[in-house]
Amino acid sequence: MPETPTHVPGYQRFFAELKRRRVFRVMAVYGATGFVVLQVADLLAEGLALPDVVLRTATFLVLIGFPIAIVLAWAFEMTPQGVKKTEDAAPGELTRIIEAPRSARWPAGLLALAGIAALVWGAWYVGKRAGESAANLTATADATAPSTGPGGSAGGGAVRPAALRSDSDDGRRTIAVLPFENMAGTAEAEPFVVGVHDDLLTQLSKINALKVTSRTSVKEYRDTEKSIPEIASELGVETVLEGGVQRAGNQVRINVQLIDPSTDEHLWAETYDAQLTAENVFSIQSEIARSVADALEAELSPAESRELAVVATRNLDALAAYHAGRVAWEDRGAGVQDSLALAGFERAVELDPEFADAWAGLSMILSWNAQIRTDVDLERARDAIERAAELAPGSGAVEMARGYYAYYVERRFEEALAHFRTADRLRPSDAGVKAAIAYILRRQGDFTAASEEFSRAIELDPRNAGLYIGQAEAFVALRRFRAAEAVIERGLVIAPRNTRLIAYKIDTMVDLDRSLARAASYAAEIGLAAPADFDLNHARAQLAWAAGEDAMALELLDAAPRLSEVDELRYWIDSGFIHRVKGDLEASRDAGERLERMAPTRTERDGIRASFLSIARGLQLDSVGARTRAAEAIRRAEESGDMMLGPRLLATNVGSYMLVGDHQAATGVLLDLAGRPAEGITVADLELSPIFEEFRASEEYPSVLAAFEAVEAEAARIDLEAGY
Repeated sequence: MPETPTHVPGYQRFFAELKRRRVFRVMAVYGATGFVVLQVADLLAEGLALPDVVLRTATFLVLIGFPIAIVLAWAFEMTPQGVKKTEDAAPGELTRIIEAPRSARWPAGLLALAGIAALVWGAWYVGKRAGESAANLTATADATAPSTGPGGSAGGGAVRPAALRSDSDDGRRTIAVLPFENMAGTAEAEPFVVGVHDDLLTQLSKINALKVTSRTSVKEYRDTEKSIPEIASELGVETVLEGGVQRAGNQVRINVQLIDPSTDEHLWAETYDAQLTAENVFSIQSEIARSVADALEAELSPAESRELAVVATRNLDALAAYHAGRVAWEDRGAGVQDSLALAGFERAVELDPEFADAWAGLSMILSWNAQIRTDVDLERARDAIERAAELAPGSGAVEMARGYYAYYVERRFEEALAHFRTADRLRPSDAGVKAAIAYILRRQGDFTAASEEFSRAIELDPRNAGLYIGQAEAFVALRRFRAAEAVIERGLVIAPRNTRLIAYKIDTMVDLDRSLARAASYAAEIGLAAPADFDLNHARAQLAWAAGEDAMALELLDAAPRLSEVDELRYWIDSGFIHRVKGDLEASRDAGERLERMAPTRTERDGIRASFLSIARGLQLDSVGARTRAAEAIRRAEESGDMMLGPRLLATNVGSYMLVGDHQAATGVLLDLAGRPAEGITVADLELSPIFEEFRASEEYPSVLAAFEAVEAEAARIDLEAGY
């Protein structure tokens, strides 16, 4: 008789055979065991920093062993006499398996499926982890090493590379345009050469398929002795454009070469000779931009082609004045630079009233000045924007001007952000636009997004110390001190004598360690190499004060040059607190009086003036005045909707309450600060700063300390997960 009924499908007989030969059991056991092996391998690889090949090899061996185990389970069986070839089924054996209840048949199959699923998922997960790790290593290497694209040949016309790769993670070609050589060698020709270079950067920044390193990062390579491969490695680009400009009489010659740093060979080179007119200069720059895009296989959109064809001005003198304004605008903040920027843009529109970019620049510097001065003609700033918009509607320059006016003058952050994002789409390689977006995001309280935007700006402008400072500030507001320290270290690599970065490093060391030792050692060492500067001396003075060295703290503050109104204000606040805490009430009153006379009137609306006045009254032992002004400052700060400035002012007013001994009011503000991203007060400050000496003995202190410790612990966890 047949072993199984003839009506039983063949697949059932096959599954019955699998069960009889215990193949299902082997599948389940092997799958579970393989899953465990892969997880252990993953943990060991991460803990021991093993190369990704270890994970990949382990995954391959586990997977390849699965079909081998199944074949062996089918062909052989374990017996008391050892391993033997599996014998054929006895009569009726398969029939009994098939006709058994489902509760007896299904568990083996389900366990086998579970084993297979565990094995497949484990292999996928570990393989994905290895792939991500490899991708991260590649991205890190690419950020510090030139590409390995093919060479080319020098001479006229484009030489298209066969397979030039991109170092950019978004597929955009990366390029640095080095400062052009002044072939005439005269001081008179230098501004023109700088202007040609600046305009070419502007043209290239409009091409979405390119990622162009900013002028701030390439300007230090003027007259450098470094090789092209060294420069490309430092800037993290795959190609470098260099050239020279010769201006003689009414003629101009511009020669350029596009170089592959991995071979130091030319991908493309050309020399342009033309009569010296603004139209010809813009035409040459447009042709260079197109040729670079063609050589790098970067396709131009119709809109980009139209943008490259625009002649911004036909007046060479107006163009020169505009370039002077642009250079000063990039260094804005110092009074002389602000004046030079304003003068340059004013002269440009005077010489050429049709110069749209110059009108936009004029509006931007006026808007910038409006945040620090009360005598700015805001109607003129608005008119300049409208004039630029008439001449170049929808241009990147117009969007930037509208954004800065909304930001600095109207404090309408959402509107400013919309304009800056539009400008970012029009100028995808403009690091200044991305930085502006980051500044707005901070004002809106989104410090995580701001830090990401700073990262994008740093990709385009890796030698700009200010961007590292901005990103570090964003991380500090999030209490992510390890991330902030890592950013500061990156900044110090490119700007080792930048005193703001050094000061931030000192402060961050204290915040991380909740101790003065490491920061004091670093500050003593760096103080011998860094110049006297208020930022640095302020940080060192805070360390000395916390260590009980009041005289040293005051000496450091007195030794630092005070080059701005902000420095003066900080000086009298710092010295006033030191005198007050040590009991020198006469010196404290004097500092308060000076601070009150200096309190800026231009910042009445956002609470800054009230904050300064609250400190001033506290230093003069006026408890009622200090409380009144502090309450006003807090109200105005909240009404402003500024989520960066607001918490800073709250922290300032905590100091006011400490001066007058109002611990209850201070506790309310501190608990508010602990619940939001904020710069200014940390666990280290609460534990170490003399400002909080009396507060530490109050009944309110434990709850405040616990709130800050919880926030910083969560931030530390995030940093740990992020790899800091």
